[in-house]
Amino acid sequence: MKRKVFIGLVFVAMLALVCAPAALAQTTDEPAAHVGFFDWGVLATYAGATAATIAVTQVFKGVGFIDRIPTRLFAYIVALIILIAATAFTDGITPESAALCIVNALMVSLASNGAYDAVITKNN
Repeated sequence: MKRKVFIGLVFVAMLALVCAPAALAQTTDEPAAHVGFFDWGVLATYAGATAATIAVTQVFKGVGFIDRIPTRLFAYIVALIILIAATAFTDGITPESAALCIVNALMVSLASNGAYDAVITKNN
């Protein structure tokens, strides 16, 4: 059962990451420099940060000391790290953007937790 849930979450994360670069595509005739599976521009989007948070949370959920941290708190910490890093590598980090990362990480972690709960509820 857990394997099906994990495969479902990986599928959702991959789907979100495939769709996110299309939203970031340039409208000019210039080719995009790099449209890969993960890049900082994709991770800075809501879909990219949510997908990465789901994936990282599920991969590290059963690891030693991380297993003692509540999953929702761990998902928030992961989302915050992803958003701060993505902001730092794309636009540069400022006090204003760091404050927004704190709020946005809350939204991303709630979305990732909700996606996991929806998959679990549907499968049970």
